[in-house]
Amino acid sequence: MDDNKQTITLKLELTERETMALAQMCKRAYSDRLRPFANAFDNDRELNNMTRAVSELQYALATHGYSPR
Repeated sequence: MDDNKQTITLKLELTERETMALAQMCKRAYSDRLRPFANAFDNDRELNNMTRAVSELQYALATHGYSPR
């Protein structure tokens, strides 16, 4: 996977329940839970990218009022 710094903007249309569920998932998505989904042979680059992406998603949700405790 390319590690360039180009950004992508996504627009999502979710229900309130879906949005809160997504925020809950982000809260619980630690790198140890993401590891099974990442490429095991790339020295954790994909895992690190996944972790950063989930953090960005969690931040975006929080800025819109979806930050579960």
